[in-house]
Amino acid sequence: MKKEKKQRIPMAKKAGIPLLVLTIFILFAIIPWESYFTKFTAFTDFNTWLSGLKIGSYAVFNNLIAAPVVTDATLGSSTGVIAALGSWTMTDVSIFLILLSLIIVIFSKIKVNDFIPAITNGIKKALPVAVTTIIISLVLIAFVTSGVNVTISNWILSFTKKFNVGSAALSSILGSITTADFYYYISTLAVPFTAKAGSNYAGVAALIMQSFYYLTMIIAPTSTALIIGLYTMNIPFGKWFKYIWKVLLALFILLIIASVIVFALV
Repeated sequence: MKKEKKQRIPMAKKAGIPLLVLTIFILFAIIPWESYFTKFTAFTDFNTWLSGLKIGSYAVFNNLIAAPVVTDATLGSSTGVIAALGSWTMTDVSIFLILLSLIIVIFSKIKVNDFIPAITNGIKKALPVAVTTIIISLVLIAFVTSGVNVTISNWILSFTKKFNVGSAALSSILGSITTADFYYYISTLAVPFTAKAGSNYAGVAALIMQSFYYLTMIIAPTSTALIIGLYTMNIPFGKWFKYIWKVLLALFILLIIASVIVFALV
């Protein structure tokens, strides 16, 4: 009998699995677990233990990695040269990716003459979307610091004397476009929303703000995640809009219905 030929795994699948694991790890590292669960200190404790690990009288990792040289005044937790999981910043992620790239180069026996051009080509490809992202961020900062987004929201919410689902949804959509970053969106626009909603409709206002923000980010040209994704996949914005508008419309109707129901139950 003829031996069956082994099917080769496509390169996309070979690269996809490690990429998925890497993405999960990075998300796991940047989510502030110890802020959400104040009694959970496993990651900080591990850092502290690792910094004190010794072989004989020599502290292996002390002042190199995991050394608790920085203490969070609020949580009382300590981090080191390499921060504990759950307290990583984008700087930590960037350093980690650079080191990981170097490790891959060394163990995969890639020549330096091949590695440097690959990095250069990657930078050239990412540069336009990086510049676009910076410009979008600068515009949004201008909106937030000048208070234009709050003024627009106040104006729309004032269409009705009392809190209204329709004006709140419209205000949330325009506020999402002019602010985009969720932290600044909530911290600035929560003021006019809560003032209009009062204590009676605070829950409805929170539902509308959050749900319509994420809905808007699927299509807003100021959504950096969307722009980066479309650029990476080489998908024109117009093509994306034609593909997604029916889904957006259906989700919009569902959110309006859900908001009206919650509003009626209050």
